[in-house]
Amino acid sequence: MDWTSPLRSQQTSFITRLTYVLSERATPDDGLTGLLEAAFRPETPVLPLQIEQLTFGSTTASALRAASRNLILESDPSLSVRELLRSYLREQLLQLTLSTTIGACVCAKQTADYLDLDRLGLFELNLAAIHECDLDDSAANPLADLQVQPLRLRVLWLEGDHSIEDLAWSQAPESDEVGLVVCLWIREPITEVCNRYHVVLAGFLPGAALNGHDHAAIAVHDLLYMGGLSCYLDALAKKIHRNQPRTNWFQTLTTASNYVYPFAIGADGRTIASSSYDGSLRIWTTDNTELIASLAGQVRSIVPSSAFSGSHPLSSDTAEKQLKLSQSGSAVLSRHLIGHPSGISAVTLSPSSHFAVSGCDDGSISVWDIRTGETCHRLQAHRTSVKALIMSKDETLLVSSATDRSLKVWDLPSGNLRFDLKPVGDVTISLVIDDQERFLISGTQSGQIQIWDLTDGSLRREIAAHAGVVQALTIDPDGTQIASASTERTIKVWDLETGKSKETLTGHPTPLIALAPQSGSRWVDLSLFQHQQPGWRRSNS
Repeated sequence: MDWTSPLRSQQTSFITRLTYVLSERATPDDGLTGLLEAAFRPETPVLPLQIEQLTFGSTTASALRAASRNLILESDPSLSVRELLRSYLREQLLQLTLSTTIGACVCAKQTADYLDLDRLGLFELNLAAIHECDLDDSAANPLADLQVQPLRLRVLWLEGDHSIEDLAWSQAPESDEVGLVVCLWIREPITEVCNRYHVVLAGFLPGAALNGHDHAAIAVHDLLYMGGLSCYLDALAKKIHRNQPRTNWFQTLTTASNYVYPFAIGADGRTIASSSYDGSLRIWTTDNTELIASLAGQVRSIVPSSAFSGSHPLSSDTAEKQLKLSQSGSAVLSRHLIGHPSGISAVTLSPSSHFAVSGCDDGSISVWDIRTGETCHRLQAHRTSVKALIMSKDETLLVSSATDRSLKVWDLPSGNLRFDLKPVGDVTISLVIDDQERFLISGTQSGQIQIWDLTDGSLRREIAAHAGVVQALTIDPDGTQIASASTERTIKVWDLETGKSKETLTGHPTPLIALAPQSGSRWVDLSLFQHQQPGWRRSNS
């Protein structure tokens, strides 16, 4: 569901309450004015979660006038004092409203051209100052030290008496000028003698929403409910945090999904390859920024969880009860690749998302050029169903495993077999190649990790890593550490050179990610399932 739909519904309810208040039939005791007349006042010790009107009394009005007079002393003397005082009073009132509604953890400030009257109403929000929602006041802010581009915010305002029909803000800014628009209605004219202001929080719009706005004025029914602003800003802050380089790089691990067919997500987060019951492969492209932020970072090749239903920590029915994230985004079906000899059992994408590789139940592998839709290679690779696939960063190597316990390395440009490895133990489930293509790390269904030398195909080391399936592997950017996730509900960090365990993290089950491209439409649904995180418990080995 579109994230704006609930806020538009709440905005309709807000307009109903506002209409009732303006009809002069409302009284504080009739219970129909809702949050609007339960207005926040500065002397209130606790800020309500949702407020629709701020009331500022004589003490605040006096302080605003004093601050405005100080600004007049630094301004252009060619302008009238009355004009300057009114402009700066309004700017001070807007800034106080933002600080009150958004919260003390957000730095709201004017641009460097604060004294330029043409730029009044333009602010900047420091998103790095927003605390994660689960941090208390004493916790360290994980974004505080990040260098983050501030969010440009434009405040549009109305003053004085208005009816509900003419609540509209003219001079809507261009979408590329600001990232956020907030609309306020100050019910009294701003003057040097006014001692009480009622500021109605009319609503907000993300800058991107202005692209679809086809008229100059923004009406109150065009806006999103102001009560959702804090959640929207929190989501932006979390997105920034996700896009920063990670110290705990192993947190990007995902595992098998409860989706019935294999699929793969490109490192760009835009390209998705999905298989279906007819044995064909579909390539999707999405431009939804929220979806891309959730998906991007590394290629994910995901197989059905039914293969491990007996040992998987979350079945689909329990996962439904632990829904953590669900997103939908528009997508374009760019390629429909057909001609597979049997059902698809594994899918992966190249790091550049230029190539797709599909493995089939009969052991064959098809390499596709997504840009043309042509088949580059068809390899009769294994005797039984292909289980896992991965490409090297430079797209010269392809590694495949199968349920017959075979593990093979292919030269991708030629399609020739480079190494037929002899894995120890059970079926290989997960694969990762370091960026320098020195090592291949494989994880098995019986919990083993094997480190292979890609220069000669030799087995460098075997690690008895987990008691459950090694469901996912990743390697740090320096190529010195491996992280492995298992169905035993642990993540373990290993030294690549020595094979020694460095750290074990417990207290969180393996997450599941499910993707559902809808063949008959232009939509893709993403769900991430996981239990509430109680916090990692670390132990050194």
